Amino acid sequence: MLIKTIREKLETFAPLNLAESWDNSGWQIKIDENIDVNKVLLTVSLTSDVLYYAINNDYKFIISHHPIIFPNINKIDDEILINAIKHNIQIYSLHTNLDKVATSKTLAGLLNFHDCFNINDYVVASSILKININDLILKIKQKLNIENFTAYNFNPSKKFYSKVALCAGSGGDFIQEFDDEIDLYISSDIKYHQSLSKPNLTIFDVGHLNSEKPVLKVLKELLQYESLTIDIYNEKFNAKII
Repeated sequence: MLIKTIREKLETFAPLNLAESWDNSGWQIKIDENIDVNKVLLTVSLTSDVLYYAINNDYKFIISHHPIIFPNINKIDDEILINAIKHNIQIYSLHTNLDKVATSKTLAGLLNFHDCFNINDYVVASSILKININDLILKIKQKLNIENFTAYNFNPSKKFYSKVALCAGSGGDFIQEFDDEIDLYISSDIKYHQSLSKPNLTIFDVGHLNSEKPVLKVLKELLQYESLTIDIYNEKFNAKII
């Protein structure tokens, strides 16, 4: 399948004009989009491990969530970019445009929160009927395949919650937009002072990568064609609790 056809499919789903002005969604490395490929590699971030995997397994097109090039770059001295170009690997990213149409909604659906509504472009919320918090904690760990996560303002004696907000990726800056009805927030990259600003809001920080990985399955389903193999790189965040 032509890379151009794949790119057009992506942009129909998550139009580039939805991306923030500071964002660099779209082409990161474009060599020739009129090339046929029979497989595509999906990843949240383009690391050296991802690139070496692509090189060793003969992928010529990588789709990442996070851009590797941002507008303030003034020279190409990045090893990942140089090696990608050397091996004729083209790279395309969907970042804030994808966030606005799918990333948080996908996280919500994975955790069985339906009938969601938008608080803003990045945060969705759902009114729930007394969800049991212990059941939800277990579900988060199972669905995101994690052993633990950080909980702020968590009171173990409070067993039920009524309204949840979710933001895949960095969601700390949005906390001040919440009304008092929201009593549970699932997101990542929460800062200490952000958690203090809403003492009655329980916050589950499930990790940036963990919260965004599910949307790659949405892209995989979007690009399913008989002539195309779509693979998701099993990316892991290199941090441990010690």
